[in-house]
Amino acid sequence: MSDYYFTTISGTEVATQIQVRCPTLDTAKSEARRILARLVADRFVDDPCEMVSVEIFDNAGGPLTELRLIYQEIDK
Repeated sequence: MSDYYFTTISGTEVATQIQVRCPTLDTAKSEARRILARLVADRFVDDPCEMVSVEIFDNAGGPLTELRLIYQEIDK
């Protein structure tokens, strides 16, 4: 098991890091997708922002990957 650190970003709001213990990076990505889905569900209805992401860092603080959703309203 390895420790991964997630930083959530919602619009211009950066949350503190969340420590998660996972056996693999793929498992950490799955957990990050769950967190991303909760961020969208909790925030977008009342206060939509343009971008929500979860960045994944290793134990040494090095960036590994970022999962990002971008929201656009397009008037027609």
